[in-house]
Amino acid sequence: MSACLLGSFAYLFYYIIDILLYPHSTVLPYSPLTVLMIEQLFEWILVVLLAYPAKRYLGWLVTSFHEEKIWKIIWIPPALFVFFSQYLVPENSDKIYVDKTLEIYLLAIAMSVSLIIIVYLLFFQIAHIVIEKQKVTEKNLYLQIEAEQTRKLQTFINDTSRLRHDYRHHLAT
Repeated sequence: MSACLLGSFAYLFYYIIDILLYPHSTVLPYSPLTVLMIEQLFEWILVVLLAYPAKRYLGWLVTSFHEEKIWKIIWIPPALFVFFSQYLVPENSDKIYVDKTLEIYLLAIAMSVSLIIIVYLLFFQIAHIVIEKQKVTEKNLYLQIEAEQTRKLQTFINDTSRLRHDYRHHLAT
């Protein structure tokens, strides 16, 4: 879903550029080559900028976070954004220049992108907290096992000491 999300960002950027460069045209699936080149450039910039965070944080999440219930629902916000971005594109560029529609349109896109970023950051924080809690629980379990082994060893030492004491007195008698 993260890859689809990246494509949706590029898709929205593509239409914003198309609207800004060609204000009085109908938005078509085939825009001029300049708009397509700008979209590809934007997508490559996003890929370069997000490669390290994706590798580090998303890679860590995939390899370390194994909460099945959360993985089953975390795909919903990006999927909603991808779906939402398909319907956020106006059919006619002329209507977007009426009143403050363009500003509201850009603000809606910026808020949507910000919301998705916040969802990803919160998911990462929650996953980090859950994994830390699991590590602490596991460490506590190991400490309990170690304490039980130490108690058994102490009992064995005391029993052995008592038996040696009794054996020495038995030999002395």
